[in-house]
Amino acid sequence: MTVRGIDHIGLTVPDLEAATRFLADALGAEVLYDTLPADRGPVGGPQTEQRLGVPPGTRQLAIRMLALPDGPGIELFAYHPPGRP
Repeated sequence: MTVRGIDHIGLTVPDLEAATRFLADALGAEVLYDTLPADRGPVGGPQTEQRLGVPPGTRQLAIRMLALPDGPGIELFAYHPPGRP
């Protein structure tokens, strides 16, 4: 098997909008789409926890795909961990 390239990487970030601004300013990233728009509300529950392997009570807040000018995409994940206000 030969690796020919990287399609995208995933990063968990505490603030989706701040991370988007940073990557746009620093690397020229552009937003492609939101897989889970922030206004759709948090997604959580046993199915989400099992699928992602996260602790009980974790909620997905948003997911966004960015494109770099000459490189792989960057997928941003924002979570709300259990026990955090």
